[in-house]
Amino acid sequence: MLRLASDENFNGDIVRGLLLRVPMIMTFHDYRLEAVYLAVGATQREEIIHFWREQRAVLNPTEAERRSREVVFRVRDGAGELVGLSTVGLKRLPDEDRPYYACRMFLRSQDRTPYLMRAVTYATWDFLRNFDHPQGRRAGMLIVTENPKLMRPGIRRYLERYGCRYRGRNRKGLDVWVAEFHKSTDSLARLTSLEAPTADIGQMLAEIEAGRC
Repeated sequence: MLRLASDENFNGDIVRGLLLRVPMIMTFHDYRLEAVYLAVGATQREEIIHFWREQRAVLNPTEAERRSREVVFRVRDGAGELVGLSTVGLKRLPDEDRPYYACRMFLRSQDRTPYLMRAVTYATWDFLRNFDHPQGRRAGMLIVTENPKLMRPGIRRYLERYGCRYRGRNRKGLDVWVAEFHKSTDSLARLTSLEAPTADIGQMLAEIEAGRC
């Protein structure tokens, strides 16, 4: 069983008021992915917490408040309505002394359209690998397959094909994967960069579809 340890050296007060120098907005069909990591204000946090409560996704008020400060991407539909979020905590693997981002994601049920989940995951990975965290760079991103359907053999082969490393299962029996930042897998690296604030993810669909699972 794989136990993930929180990075206790992280102090949220250090990054209070920090703003992204380059706002990044990406599009995926009719969806907008807005990068807001460490730049979420009080009004935005209220919207996020209300969204989780309405969707019965994060009901614990303390956890909702903490995770609202960890949002990387907000996902909005064509009408501008909030439909999903990716968040990251700071974790360490038990046998490594390197800090990682631990990624979690939630999409509203009616917006779990084909490939949107993958697009948000890749966008989060690509944004974070370029991000200068106030307490230093992270080694990569941990992906926890909270949906049991993502533990099927086809998904595992897909993750391996795109350079992810399997690390075992956590206390809840869910698979844990590592997507390291030093590996420049084409399908991940082509997504976008901070030098290109607006990008169209639609062009990546052909690559993703080539790896059907």
